[in-house]
Amino acid sequence: MQSPHALSQRLHIGIPELLRMLESLQAIGLVRRVKERWVKVPGFYHLPATAPMTRQNHFNWRMHALERCGSEQAISFSAVYSLSYEAIGRIQKLLTTALREVDGIVEPSSNEEVAALCLDFFRV
Repeated sequence: MQSPHALSQRLHIGIPELLRMLESLQAIGLVRRVKERWVKVPGFYHLPATAPMTRQNHFNWRMHALERCGSEQAISFSAVYSLSYEAIGRIQKLLTTALREVDGIVEPSSNEEVAALCLDFFRV
């Protein structure tokens, strides 16, 4: 998943557009070019809730999640609960801990594949 050809096929975008995107990511220090490959710069990146593109970023990935709903390669889950305020706090803490654990698994792993994780938990 590091060659322009492989990325172009996976993301369903043309190579010229892909190269413009990769060059933009390189300009802000998220990827670097190593010969004919593009590699992720080590580190964890997260858009703050106040960033102008945060809502659009969440929307885009959730649209991808909906397209894959029911696929054997995706975990899809939705539920609405009636629960106590105390239970809400416990669940928020549990999910925050789980996300930190996911980060700890992802960071040292090699760049063999691309996957998305979308998570929402909110009061209705």
